[in-house]
Amino acid sequence: MTTAPPAGFLARWRARAEATSRLAVGMGPSAERLDWWGLPDTLAAARDHALTVADAVADRVSLVKIQTPFFERFGGPGLGLLREVVDRVHEGGALVVLDAKRCDAPDAADTLAGLYLGPDSVLGGDAVTLVPWMGLAPLEPALTEAGRRNCGILLMTRTSNHASDTVQHARDTAGRTVGQALADEAAAWNRAHRTDHLGAVVGARPDEARDLVARTGTGLVSLPGLGRPGRTPENVVAAAGDHLDRAVFPVTSGLLRHGRRHLAASLTGWSLAVRDACDAREPAHRPAEERTAS
Repeated sequence: MTTAPPAGFLARWRARAEATSRLAVGMGPSAERLDWWGLPDTLAAARDHALTVADAVADRVSLVKIQTPFFERFGGPGLGLLREVVDRVHEGGALVVLDAKRCDAPDAADTLAGLYLGPDSVLGGDAVTLVPWMGLAPLEPALTEAGRRNCGILLMTRTSNHASDTVQHARDTAGRTVGQALADEAAAWNRAHRTDHLGAVVGARPDEARDLVARTGTGLVSLPGLGRPGRTPENVVAAAGDHLDRAVFPVTSGLLRHGRRHLAASLTGWSLAVRDACDAREPAHRPAEERTAS
C-alpha cells in the first residue's frame, strides 16, 4: 500500500478555508493592544492576551498571522510563549504564518526553515514572511527547504505602508514597479520548481493589487488587513480579482481593539462580511462553516 505524500502548504490552506473561512486573524501582544484590553505591558499579560486570542479564533479561521517582534521583545521567555501560542493555534486547527519579515544572505537564509518552519523547528510555523530586498537568489535555501517541509513562504511583494511608495513604485529597465518585478519572480520560481508554496503579501490598493495578485501566479496571497479606514470587505475582496481560491483576508486591529468580551461576536461579523463579499464575486463557493453561520 502506497502512502500519499503530505499535502503542501497551499493545499492545506485551501482545505482549511473550505472547512472554515478565508479570514485570517493577525495577532501579537504589542503594548498598544494590551492597553486596548486594559492590561499592563508585561510577559504575563502578553500570555493572557495571546492565548485568549488563540483560543477564541483558532477553530474558526483558516490562518493565524503572528507578528513575531511582539513576542521577541520579551527575550527568551517571549520566544517560549510564541511557541506555546503556535501550538495552541494548531490545536484549534488553523495554520500559522509567522510574520517575521526576515531578509538575509544565503548562509543565514539556510537557517530560517529550522527556526520558523514545521513542527520540528524552533517556532513551529506553517509559513513565514520574508523580505526580498536582496532578491530571491539569497533566499533560495529557505525557499527550497520550505517546500521540502511542506511549508510556505509569503514574500513581501508590496507592503501596505504607503509611505514606502517611493521605493516600491521604483521601476526597472522593463518598466515594472518593484512589486510587479517581485510578483513576476515569485511566479517564475514556482514554475521552475513545479511548486506553489511561494506566495506573497500584497498590501496594495485594489487596482494595483489585482495586477500583482495575477502576476504571482499560483501561491497563497495575503491581502491588506481589514478594519482600517477605507478597507471594506468588498474592496479588499475585490483586490483578489479572479484568484479568490488562493486569497486570504486578514483582520487584526478591527478585531482586537474591541476587547476580549467582544472577540467572538466581532469574529462572527468579520467572517460573515468576508463570506458575503466573496459570494458576491463567486456565488458558487461558500465554505462549510459559513453556510452554517448563515
